[in-house]
Amino acid sequence: MSNGCNALWTGEASEIVEHLLQEVITQRELGGDIDDPLTDKIKRCHEITSGQNIFLSHVLPRESEIQKKISSATLADPILRSASFMLSGHLVGELLKMVAEMTGAKTILEIGTFTGYSAVTLADTSFCEELVTLDNNPYCEEFLERQLKGTRLEEKIRVVIGHALDSLQKLRDEGKSFDMVFIDSNKTEYLDYYKCILDNNLLNARGVILCDNIMWGSDTFMDQSSPIGRALHRFVEFVKTDDRVDQMVFPLRDGVMLIRSK
Repeated sequence: MSNGCNALWTGEASEIVEHLLQEVITQRELGGDIDDPLTDKIKRCHEITSGQNIFLSHVLPRESEIQKKISSATLADPILRSASFMLSGHLVGELLKMVAEMTGAKTILEIGTFTGYSAVTLADTSFCEELVTLDNNPYCEEFLERQLKGTRLEEKIRVVIGHALDSLQKLRDEGKSFDMVFIDSNKTEYLDYYKCILDNNLLNARGVILCDNIMWGSDTFMDQSSPIGRALHRFVEFVKTDDRVDQMVFPLRDGVMLIRSK
């Protein structure tokens, strides 16, 4: 999901750079530096950063009908629409779909349902037999159930309501394990989720974990000025030194970390 910050100095990293460049361009033009060579270079940088997201969107496959339904219903819902920035979105959704298809994931766990965009994206992949999604908001469960009613995904998706760490323990007690995990919930608890998953064998051998918003604008890799930035930095540093896994970060949108069990 997007981190939901639209102020000039916050947001996804590429958006921050784009806004800053636009501000510099505006200031220089107001100062009469329209034809200055440096202004031309700054404009070119702005064109590149703004064009990147357009290009990435251009090469994506079209959204499925159920994805479009979830997005539209979220924007129309009087309770949820103000938080619509929390939707995973098409770009991250297609990355999730690609990883699920490439790994042949049959059992998938999601931590952080919101309105179910990523849940339906993953459940609709070729090999998925069961998707379990965790959230602490009963209204999100009710919302998703309404969208799924009568669809072929209705029986494939299970929503578990409660604190994520408690729900993970419940899944452990049920003997569950998963080929793929997507984490997109409370950012300050990413490390706790990760430890719980690996320490309790909830991830199958050669399984993968994807974590959204890993850059938190730029705070994770620059100042760590917010509690979330500091928590995500600690999480990344822990994973880097965990010899049970390999990891990398996709620098798209707000950053997605891919972790693979050895």
